[in-house]
Amino acid sequence: MASHALIACEGDDHGVEIDYLRPHENGLLVPRSVAMLAAAIERLMDEAGLLQRLSEGAVASADGMSIDSLVAANDAAYRRVWPLTVGGGRGRMQRVIAAYRAFLSAVVPERHMVRGFIARHLGSRDAEGLCLDIGAGTAPFAAALRQALPKARYVAIDRIPSEPVDLIADATSLPLPTGSASLACFFQVLSHVPDMAGALAEVRRILAPDGQILIVYPFLIPECRSRDLWRWTMPGMERLLDEAGFDIVAHEPQGGILSWLTGMLAVLPGSLLIAHRAGWRSGRGPIDSLRLGLALLLSLPFHLLGFAAWSLDRMLDRKPVFYIGAMVLARRRHVSA
Repeated sequence: MASHALIACEGDDHGVEIDYLRPHENGLLVPRSVAMLAAAIERLMDEAGLLQRLSEGAVASADGMSIDSLVAANDAAYRRVWPLTVGGGRGRMQRVIAAYRAFLSAVVPERHMVRGFIARHLGSRDAEGLCLDIGAGTAPFAAALRQALPKARYVAIDRIPSEPVDLIADATSLPLPTGSASLACFFQVLSHVPDMAGALAEVRRILAPDGQILIVYPFLIPECRSRDLWRWTMPGMERLLDEAGFDIVAHEPQGGILSWLTGMLAVLPGSLLIAHRAGWRSGRGPIDSLRLGLALLLSLPFHLLGFAAWSLDRMLDRKPVFYIGAMVLARRRHVSA
């Protein structure tokens, strides 16, 4: 919100002023209509001068706001937009999708690897600042982060509104005070960010002097359905973080060659049956509930086999050269005056 021009939708039941929005100063107020919303977005994209002026106004309007105020403002603005989008639909399909995500959280070995990494390396920290989940999407690791850092304030951040998201912002321009966060997380997100250096520099800015960054990133996995730009080896990621001003605290691979094999077999049914190139944010019709269910059933044996493969990989090779991806925790480097 704070670094981008605002767009708020005004419905028929809108009876109070939107005190954080000043039309044509920091954003636009449009009727509750998909067509009008699309027209406003198109206008901002086409008129560079207007976008720049409104964005500057948005930054000024957020100056001094607390994280609670920012989250409340985003919630008020974007909850009006979210029901207008195909991703905000309700009903049977949404329940199917929720069940599918819960299934993935329970049976995908990589999810357990990440939760274990969080518990091992963050569970002993007594952090009280902000815990930022950048590019949170469906926020699959929110519970693990809250459990590991009970005194920290968890904030889910994404560029696109959805039910779990608290704050709408871009990774390269976070509307947060300098030094306000104790932890910033990128769960399979950094590979989708065009300006990696900008994102890491922005995270370094908002982290406290002893703040940490947690990145889960891909190496040997297929190209994702949405914008997918980068892959890293573990030495490559360590070099990237070193150049960005971070010191490695912990770094672990996700499985080995056996985990990779079972993982590729597990994702194959979904890749063939779920034909939505726009990814999880795209709308899905009733027929797709059958595809999701069938993909779930076909992938289940390979997911379960993946746990055995994970155990064998750990016994065979603790430092594999062939791995799905990795998890790294790094600390913000102190700079001498």
